[in-house]
Amino acid sequence: MELCEKGQMKRDEYLTEKMGLCWHEKKWCGFSALMGMEYAGCKYCGFKDHIPAGLDFPNIDFSTWQQFGQLWEWSIKQDWWGSFLSKFTMGGEMGEELPDYLGRLINPNKFADALYKYLKKGGSDKQSL
Repeated sequence: MELCEKGQMKRDEYLTEKMGLCWHEKKWCGFSALMGMEYAGCKYCGFKDHIPAGLDFPNIDFSTWQQFGQLWEWSIKQDWWGSFLSKFTMGGEMGEELPDYLGRLINPNKFADALYKYLKKGGSDKQSL
């Protein structure tokens, strides 16, 4: 089951921070007459950008294929990767063929949801996906 939009934002923020990246939040705003847009800075990392008035900074959206790739590449380098795969494949799907469970992982939202659930529970051996 995929998370709703609000839950997805919470998931994406959590995963972004786990990766050691900044989930941007506006600190201050000004207006650039030249660009016709607000000029804002992130209160955490200082990232600055011109953005349309009233919008927040664009943050990572793990429902896209590009961000799926970034999350996958980061995940496979983590010490817990083998444990995650083990939990995912043994999560009540005994005897499932390799292409079946990989098909469930190779989907931006499903992978991010499963990883979020795994990491949120501490990546322990006692959880099931």
